[in-house]
Amino acid sequence: MSPENIFTQFDQAVNWNAALYISYKIIFITLSATLFIMLPTNDYALWANINSLIYLFLLWIDCGMRKSVPRFCMQFNSISRFITGIVTVQLLILLISIPWMYYSLEYIVGKLHHQIHSICYCGLAVFTTQAIVNIIRSLFHSYFLNKQFNLLAIIIMVAEMTCNLSLLFFEPNATTILYTLFISKTFADLLLIIISVPLLIQLLPTITPQARQNTLTHSNNTTKRFFMYSCTMWMATIIKSFTERNFLVPFITHALNPEIANIFKLSNDMALVFYRFILKTIGTADTSLLSQSSLFGNNVAFNAAFTKLITKIAHLCLFAFVIIMAINMYRIYFFDTKTIGQLFLITAICYIIEALLLPFERILEIKENYLYLFIGYIPYIVILILILFASNIPTLSSSFISFIILVHIARLASSFLITIFAHKKHNNLTFFTSFVTKRKILMQQPVKSHITNCSKN
Repeated sequence: MSPENIFTQFDQAVNWNAALYISYKIIFITLSATLFIMLPTNDYALWANINSLIYLFLLWIDCGMRKSVPRFCMQFNSISRFITGIVTVQLLILLISIPWMYYSLEYIVGKLHHQIHSICYCGLAVFTTQAIVNIIRSLFHSYFLNKQFNLLAIIIMVAEMTCNLSLLFFEPNATTILYTLFISKTFADLLLIIISVPLLIQLLPTITPQARQNTLTHSNNTTKRFFMYSCTMWMATIIKSFTERNFLVPFITHALNPEIANIFKLSNDMALVFYRFILKTIGTADTSLLSQSSLFGNNVAFNAAFTKLITKIAHLCLFAFVIIMAINMYRIYFFDTKTIGQLFLITAICYIIEALLLPFERILEIKENYLYLFIGYIPYIVILILILFASNIPTLSSSFISFIILVHIARLASSFLITIFAHKKHNNLTFFTSFVTKRKILMQQPVKSHITNCSKN
């Protein structure tokens, strides 16, 4: 496979990721807004907290494989054995985590003084099926099979949403609504699993020849490097998760009260629309693009891939920034209180800056510069220590906005540190030259010919 083919697959993957994310967001915002109107405050808080816990635990049990699978998927001699090993390990970790998930759900139900403790089993079912879906999605996306999986996911998601909205308008009982939402999600995930697994098996013959070409020169110590990479990415994911919404919503609910947690969730969800739009549109395609480009053994192909990635993200960030500024100009129509408007603007701008610098973190990951990565994560560790002792710090209770600003300052400090390290370690990668000279790198015939020749050798 030539670099041009990889770039084409990357573009297709990004387009299908955007289609899936936009569909998901439209459906999720519609459902969330409808539930906010129709459900009592405590029931809505229960639904929000259970979902936050589910996706937080899914992040924690990922074991870094969300990044390591696309990084090494083309470097193993046997694709089928590689996929079998990934699925087996992930399922074992899932089984181990189920009791911890159940006790956490029980705690949330008790914290909100709810009597429907059996809802924990429904949450556990969603957690289990979502974990399996995540494994399958990761495998599809690692091999640039985004279209096949995303199209199927969109169809099932629309069908699920149609059933949920029908229920909301015909069922007045809040408890029944909560149960049905989790049950319908479980069945939708099961249907996606049942259809997508045979589809992946059917597509394996199209992947194997490409992988065999790459393993001829990249088979040394692959398993050891894969394990090291997975552990590093897992630790990084856990460290970062303590500044994410899915942790902060239950934390604020516990440390302060549900009302403040709801304000944070509302403002953060609106800001996350733009950040997630960028992240989910790119997905794991950035790791696949850079890792597969690095297999050609020349800096020309890798630099061209980096340029394509950072230009794509810059365009997405610019688009998101324009919309954020437009919303801020007419914030009186979007936000009920000044606090929500302030939180939205602060978090949205910080998220955009952070997204713009993400390619430099991917460089350090792909090149396996673990020391630089962990030095860059020091601000996250500082915030983690702060959160652990937050009950003794007046900042959290007296100035909630100051606490959120502090969290984002730490996130940005980490991003800037990592960017500096990426420049230091790989000084041929600069943002402005990459953005301005996109066509010079990708479109000049001599360079293009050189890349093609390298791929043939």
